[in-house]
Amino acid sequence: MAHVYFKGQDGTWDGSPNVADLANLANNLMKYLSDGGALLTDKEKAVVDRLLLSVDKILIRENDEYKLFEGLKLDSSGKIIGPKASLINSTDFDPEKYIQSGFRIQGLNDFNRSGDIVLVMKDSTESPIDQRYTSGVACKSWHGSLNPSDSYVPFILSYPGGNSEVLTDVKNSACETDCKGNWELPKFVKEIINEQYGAN
Repeated sequence: MAHVYFKGQDGTWDGSPNVADLANLANNLMKYLSDGGALLTDKEKAVVDRLLLSVDKILIRENDEYKLFEGLKLDSSGKIIGPKASLINSTDFDPEKYIQSGFRIQGLNDFNRSGDIVLVMKDSTESPIDQRYTSGVACKSWHGSLNPSDSYVPFILSYPGGNSEVLTDVKNSACETDCKGNWELPKFVKEIINEQYGAN
């Protein structure tokens, strides 16, 4: 995810952006990063390359809650009056690609800390390299995203020299389904490497 904070005319974020200006910014971000760079020249497209299709969804804060940005709301004269945005529902995010999206979006909405606009980045790395539009390999941190790559952390139990059976109850309660692992960390690391790169 990328959080965008809309600054006022004095260059600081004041927490109350002009809704029409905010919607216009979200719309430009959508055209640049979701629509294949519809506003860019070929030379500009070459600079950002795969970033042109890196954003999957754009959220915009309206009336103190995040909504799914869909475009611009215009008055009868064509002037921007705000965002065309809808409340987020359970079908907006594929549960195979995003983990507990509704719950997490609601939880990240902190007026003083979260962005006026949130870019939900694509995280798929399944396609060929030249077709990948992902933040999963270029970014140094995925903290706070909805993606599986930011949703699971290792849980390591250690009892050096002790009886591993003592930790069985703890292990079973932490792993309600199938947990990968091995009591000996070096073997577990080797197993992960073999899965990732193949046994050599």
